[in-house]
Amino acid sequence: MSRVYKVQGSAVCEVCGNAGWQCFEVQIGRERHIFDCFECALDVLTPQCAHCETPFVGQGVHVGSTTYCSHDCANASRIEQYDARSNRCEIIVLQDSSALN
Repeated sequence: MSRVYKVQGSAVCEVCGNAGWQCFEVQIGRERHIFDCFECALDVLTPQCAHCETPFVGQGVHVGSTTYCSHDCANASRIEQYDARSNRCEIIVLQDSSALN
């Protein structure tokens, strides 16, 4: 669970280093972050797509424990994994068939 608190006194944003009264604190579990604007908070707190590595805001697409920014990236990642597995299988088959000769 996350919580957002207005920071009392002077604080420094962990992203841009700005200090000021408008800083706020975000707690996620035991992690504590201080930001001066929502843009800085997004830089740190947004997840990255497991395929294209683009930070995104929103639900995303969850496949098991992996999160993608879109269905396109989820499908592209699954196709690449399948290709990698099939290439490995071809290499194994070639090695096995050459071992028989």
